[in-house]
Amino acid sequence: MSKRRVAGWVLAAGILVAGGITIVDWWQGRMPGKPYELDKACSGTAYDGAKPFAGGGPHPIAVFMESDAGHLEHNSLYQSDGSSWPPSDPRDSDEVQLVACATVTNEEPTSGSMCAYGIGSPSVPIAMVRATYQVRVYELRTHREVLSTLVEGLDTECPPAISGSFTPDRLLSEPTSDQWRKVLGDLVDKDR
Repeated sequence: MSKRRVAGWVLAAGILVAGGITIVDWWQGRMPGKPYELDKACSGTAYDGAKPFAGGGPHPIAVFMESDAGHLEHNSLYQSDGSSWPPSDPRDSDEVQLVACATVTNEEPTSGSMCAYGIGSPSVPIAMVRATYQVRVYELRTHREVLSTLVEGLDTECPPAISGSFTPDRLLSEPTSDQWRKVLGDLVDKDR
């Protein structure tokens, strides 16, 4: 093979590699289509295509909370009257400016609070534990932390059902809608 042909192959390979890096960088920082796909923001991913956390409110937020199984789940928050809190339920990830990430830092047994699941007899009893969450809120565009606080989950109501594929060894209490509004309200509703 001639030196010219080898040089051509090396140049072509270099262009492909450089182009591949550009594609990989673009793919990693691209905005997913739905808010529930923004969970990577909790582990450090910034989305430079996101709207900045600035200007007039409301500032739409995607909320993720650690589940009984130990992974982050997307949650829509509700108002005291049971209706959806619109800034916490955006339909498109392009609207989101903030992401809230709640991870369990402590679990305390509750006094005999049990939830029973199953059809017929015997039902499966599962203990409810009082969970405390570290809530961190980040600007989606920069991953700049704008809030960090501890919240004790006061909602100990048994969920209506559990997944058939996963039976947890305990159920975690969760922050109530009022608690979420108290923690996130100023960030979401006020002008910046």
